[in-house]
Amino acid sequence: MKIAQVVCVWPPYGGGMGRVAFEYSKILSTEHQVTVFTPSYSPSQTVSEIAGVEIKHLKSAIKYGNAVWLPQLPGLIKDFDVIHLHYPFFGVHEFIRPRPRQKLIVNYHILIVNYHMRPQARGLASLISSPDSRWSEKLLVKRASTWIVSSHDFADVIVRPRLGNIKINILPFGVDVNFLPGQAKKGIKDNLGIREGEKVILFVGGLDSQHYFKGLPVLLRALSGLEKVKLIVVGEGNLRPKYELQVSQSELNNKVIFAGAVTRSNLPDYYRLADIFVLSSINSAEAFGLVILEAAACGVPAVVTDLPGPRSLVKDGQTGLVARIGDASSLADKISALLKDDSLREKMGRSAHELVEQNYRWSTIGSQLLKLYQEL
Repeated sequence: MKIAQVVCVWPPYGGGMGRVAFEYSKILSTEHQVTVFTPSYSPSQTVSEIAGVEIKHLKSAIKYGNAVWLPQLPGLIKDFDVIHLHYPFFGVHEFIRPRPRQKLIVNYHILIVNYHMRPQARGLASLISSPDSRWSEKLLVKRASTWIVSSHDFADVIVRPRLGNIKINILPFGVDVNFLPGQAKKGIKDNLGIREGEKVILFVGGLDSQHYFKGLPVLLRALSGLEKVKLIVVGEGNLRPKYELQVSQSELNNKVIFAGAVTRSNLPDYYRLADIFVLSSINSAEAFGLVILEAAACGVPAVVTDLPGPRSLVKDGQTGLVARIGDASSLADKISALLKDDSLREKMGRSAHELVEQNYRWSTIGSQLLKLYQEL
C-alpha cells in the first residue's frame, strides 16, 4: 500500500506527536511505501530521516504556532491508498477528504485519524481552535474508517463522549530500546551542579506555548517545600523566560536547573540521573505521556497527575504515584513520599521497567500497527 503520513510536527522538533509519526513511518515502511507530509516552518529546519521513507516538507504562507494552511496537500495525497492523519493538525485536518480509488471504483482512500490529544488552547487561539475542532471532528467522524487512540481510559473518558459511536482501535505508543536502566555518563552530574546527597527530580517537556498544559508552574510551586532536591528541566521554548522568572521570584534558583533541549541520543542519560520523574500536566490536552514510558524504561518511577491517559501508564503504588490535577500540595506530597523511601522507589522503578518490557516496546506496538493495516 501507498501510505501518506500527515503530521504537523516532525523530529527533531520535541513532543510526542512527531515522535509517534516517526516511529509509525519506520514500522510501516518495512511492508509498505510511506511518504510523510509535514510543514516547513523555517528554511533552516532540520529533518530526521528514515531509510526508504520520503519526507516532504511543505511551505505555507500562513502559519500560527503549529497550525498552517497547506492548500496544495489534497492534490499531493490524492493517489495514496491510505491517509494516516495525526490529529490535531489545524489548517489541514479540516480539509482532508478521502477520494475514491482510481483502480477500484468501489474502494476509497482510507482515512485513519490518530487521536493524539484533545484540542485545548487559550486566548485568541481558543476562539479559533475550539469551534474549529467541533466542526472538523464532525466531518472526520463521517470520513474516517477508523480512529487510533492510545489508551482505553482516554477513549472512554474523552473521545467517545466527544465523538460518539465511532470505530476505535486502542494502540498505545512505545519506547525504543535505547531507553534502559543504567548509570548516566560520567560528568553529567558535575556539569549540572548536582551536589552529593541531593535527590534528582526530572521534568521533560516542551516549554513553548503549544505545550503550556505540561504544568511546569505547578511543579515549581510543589518544589518550594522540598529539601535537598534538584529539579532538572529538559526542554526548550518561548515560555522558558516566564518559568525562569517564576524560579527567581520563588527563590528556587538553588533547586532548579534548566538543561535546555537535549538530543534524543543523550536523553536516556538524563532519565538515569533521576530518582523520580514528574509529569505535572493540568488538562486532557495531555492524552498519553510518552515521557512516562521513557522514564519507566530506564527504571525510574513517576509521579503523574490524575488525567485519562497518563494515569493509565502508572500502576498507582506499584510503578509510581498519582497526584491531583493542578494541585501543588498533592504533587509535593507524592514526590516527598517517594524521595524519602529509597527501597520503595527502587522497587517501583524495577516494576516500571518490567511493565515497559512487557507492553510498550516499539517492536510490540509495531506488530499491532501492521496487523491493523492488514485488517483495513
